Amino acid sequence: MHDVYCTKLKDRSILSITGPDTLAFLQGIVTNDMAKLVEKKMQFSAILTPQGKYLYDFFIFFTSSGIFIDCQKDNVDALEKTLNMYRLRAKVEIINRRDAFSVFSIIRQQNEVKNSTEDQYENLNKFKEVMTFADPRLTQLGTRAIIPNKFENQIIPRHGFIEKNEIWYKHLQMSLGVTDYMPNSVLRGYFPLELGFDELNAVSFNKGCYVGQEVTARMKVRNLVKKRLVPVSFQGEIPATGTNILSQGKGLGEILAVTNNQGLAMFRIEALNQALNEERELLAENTLVKPTIPSWFNLIS
Repeated sequence: MHDVYCTKLKDRSILSITGPDTLAFLQGIVTNDMAKLVEKKMQFSAILTPQGKYLYDFFIFFTSSGIFIDCQKDNVDALEKTLNMYRLRAKVEIINRRDAFSVFSIIRQQNEVKNSTEDQYENLNKFKEVMTFADPRLTQLGTRAIIPNKFENQIIPRHGFIEKNEIWYKHLQMSLGVTDYMPNSVLRGYFPLELGFDELNAVSFNKGCYVGQEVTARMKVRNLVKKRLVPVSFQGEIPATGTNILSQGKGLGEILAVTNNQGLAMFRIEALNQALNEERELLAENTLVKPTIPSWFNLIS
């Protein structure tokens, strides 16, 4: 019997979209293929700028009350405004449900995540309004549970989960190279493929047009992804975000996020591969930077 860790993700919120045009409306603006969204499965997706750069990322899933979107709480109002801007004459209704639901991460120790969340958390799903979904990005991220606030205190304490705080979950995400806790203002200068959204199952290259699709497809087909967000650890004084990373006096990248001795840095792929192959030291000011390449990464340049 392995321990199961539970974290309340206080930085998440919920939007709902209902109406006969919901799927067609979302299909025209999000990066993933809404035609492949099915019940009991969650999709990771994003909205891009017309120039193909990151704007928002979120999870999409079916419920008995329509389509729900699990997004960053700090961005929920802005995302709602953006969706309404694209709505035009589509027959959809967008409702902010920030006060109705809480989002939890549930992760088995040693990443033992079963394919079926129904089998894994059968007792949770006995509560009619509770929804559980395998995290569509990586199995290491376990299951996401969407729980009505009115049931939260009845459900979570009953299941013997070990509560972990958001710092623990953030460390896990950072070690895996996942970004959904990072401020949008940090990510908006980058393309989704530079953030790993292709490998994290957020981008469809077979669906029709969506906002930013042409640039995204061109980058994929022509292998134009020259930068990549990579997990790093530090030996020495923890550098500030925005610090450049150098090797033999030449710039390789920039630190975008830091927590304790871990971080995320945007590297030029060719320069990073060369430095790693030659076992050169990487420095952020006087701090040694150690990149870690997760198994799900594709760093071909």
